[in-house]
Amino acid sequence: MVVGNTAGSKWMSDDLLNRAASKDKHMHIVEGSNHMKLYDVPKYVDEAVSVLGPFFKKHLMSAGSTHGVAAA
Repeated sequence: MVVGNTAGSKWMSDDLLNRAASKDKHMHIVEGSNHMKLYDVPKYVDEAVSVLGPFFKKHLMSAGSTHGVAAA
């Protein structure tokens, strides 16, 4: 989970992270950002993608291989 560092975002994200069923999870806080900046401010988007990309690649690739989906 990637979040900005605004107060409302942080406490809601903590709750969501705690309720997520997966044991393979972590939170990455993008310092100086907020929810909207994670959409269209390149330095914040780049940081978020640098964390999310490898996570999704690892988990989607492994999930695809167990369900008969060809990996890219």
